[in-house]
Amino acid sequence: MAEDTVPPEKRPPAPAKRSRIVLRRKPKPADPALAWARRLARYRPGLVDDTHAAMRAMYGVPVWQRVHDPTSELVLTILSQNSADINAEKAFDA
Repeated sequence: MAEDTVPPEKRPPAPAKRSRIVLRRKPKPADPALAWARRLARYRPGLVDDTHAAMRAMYGVPVWQRVHDPTSELVLTILSQNSADINAEKAFDA
């Protein structure tokens, strides 16, 4: 026997093994929008692209125009967080 090993009769007893409790996570709820998009892509491929092309042909491509300067847009956004649009516009104008 080597000097660095301890004889079995002098070893401390091994700790009792605990049984592991496996906690199962609840499955995430299905995203209805994702399910709808997958079903649409599977059963009606090209529908979104065809609809977009038809709307572009009928109405044209909209041109983006700035309504307010950036600071005013930020203030209007903050004011509209907790109020209706009419009240936000009144508060912004004040």
